[in-house]
Amino acid sequence: MLSQNFKTAAELKLTDAEFAAAITLLGMLERDEIPHEPHTPYCIEKPKQGEKPNKFNMNLVYGSYLCDTTACFCGWIEYLAKSAPLSLANKVVSAGVRDGRFELMYAATRSDITTSEAAIALRNFLTFGEPRWSEALSR
Repeated sequence: MLSQNFKTAAELKLTDAEFAAAITLLGMLERDEIPHEPHTPYCIEKPKQGEKPNKFNMNLVYGSYLCDTTACFCGWIEYLAKSAPLSLANKVVSAGVRDGRFELMYAATRSDITTSEAAIALRNFLTFGEPRWSEALSR
């Protein structure tokens, strides 16, 4: 098996917990453990505290007013890292810099991105510090 050549948590501007969660999420996406939900409607209520996301959609953040229990990268990483909903999203936005985190989580807020495409973008982010969406979405 080839070794992973990921950047460090510090290089990616993630906490250790967020970094570990991103690696866990990558495995889940690559093993097809999370179904893609392309047509998630807006929800009326937020999920209950501690409720697990159950689908993937790049257009929705777990814990936001739009989400139900579908999550994008931010939501899944926050959930797996046991962070508060929107904590990573708010940190990335408040940084005011369009770095690799921003590009991964916000540049492709489209509901048609599949979990296999998302896995490519996440692996690229962990390896190169940027998602390389054009590569991930070349169908």
